[in-house]
Amino acid sequence: MNELFKIKITEYKEYGELPDPFLKPDGTRVRDKSEWKEQKKTLYKNCIEFCFGKQPPAPEFLEVEATYKPGKGKANSYIIHTGTKENSLQFKIKLFLPKADKKCPVVIDGDGCFEYAYDKEFLNAFLKNDIAFALFDRTEIAHDVHGEGRCKGAFYEIYNDYNYGAFAAWAWGYSRVLDALEQLNIVDTSLVAFTGHSRGGKTAMLAGALDERATVVNPNATCAGACSCERLLIKAIGEDGVERLSEMGADLAKTFPFWMSDEYNKAAKDPERLPFDAHFLKALVAPRVLLVTEAGSDTAPARDGTPKKYFTLCFDDGITQDEKIIDILKKYNVDRCTFYVNTGLYGVDWSGALGVSHLRYTEAEYMSGIYDGFEVGVH
Repeated sequence: MNELFKIKITEYKEYGELPDPFLKPDGTRVRDKSEWKEQKKTLYKNCIEFCFGKQPPAPEFLEVEATYKPGKGKANSYIIHTGTKENSLQFKIKLFLPKADKKCPVVIDGDGCFEYAYDKEFLNAFLKNDIAFALFDRTEIAHDVHGEGRCKGAFYEIYNDYNYGAFAAWAWGYSRVLDALEQLNIVDTSLVAFTGHSRGGKTAMLAGALDERATVVNPNATCAGACSCERLLIKAIGEDGVERLSEMGADLAKTFPFWMSDEYNKAAKDPERLPFDAHFLKALVAPRVLLVTEAGSDTAPARDGTPKKYFTLCFDDGITQDEKIIDILKKYNVDRCTFYVNTGLYGVDWSGALGVSHLRYTEAEYMSGIYDGFEVGVH
């Protein structure tokens, strides 16, 4: 593993066994897709309610005010007015539209408070591919100020019936932006992706698990509290020679207690006792698309938004999809990608699980050279 990721692992510790997302309350396991909808309710209770707390309700109204509309190929500005009949909040969205003469897919990003979101190269990656980009600043909804305390910001002036964590308020914002886009009717809201980086990635993950209108959920570099394993601690010396610890739930509870639920903050110091792990949250996106992007060769993803690895892929269908993806990656000179190969070495037979065919790789396929130049993991 050290050679694979070009780091030197100095400590690796597991805290107990992973809980089973297919285990039903009656002690039996999910057997087919027909039982999944009901099982998601169990995952919701054990994961989202425990980790992020009670989720806020949908607003009683939502109105969209245009403040600048230069049209296609430009950045359009709007203000969302929403809340209850008694009280409301406002926050801005910036909608970058491609020049295409059609309704385009749209990516929603709540990281308007981060500099990366305004980078021209970053924005053009969407626009030149006829993808709209809707940007809002989640901190206009709920503050993100270390040491300020819990429940700060406009959101809590309206929804003060519960001790909502900041992630719950920020994720609520993603859905309100999508509500606004549906009202505006100028992008294709049947093709919507939620994304964000670091704490914004945690938010995008939660928002995507909650709002089934998001067809693609892309959390980037989330660390603890979303896509990284709660029960795993890694200490390693990275490519820069600096030794770092992976982020743990206890770190969040200590440094940013206003992000998560009070229940999570109390339990995070004993990860083996948590009733969930990251795979529960990821499973709540199913059967939609989940693309988790992380920083490779690093125990804690880069905080400046610069990826060391662009994405990880695992199709479980032999090399069929891998061959297609590799052709695309080579075309654009992208090599920072990991392919997970289903070798069957761990002795688990998932054939037919949930109605999905899982094909193991043959030795001939793996040794054919198709993966030369890429990182490869096994499962």
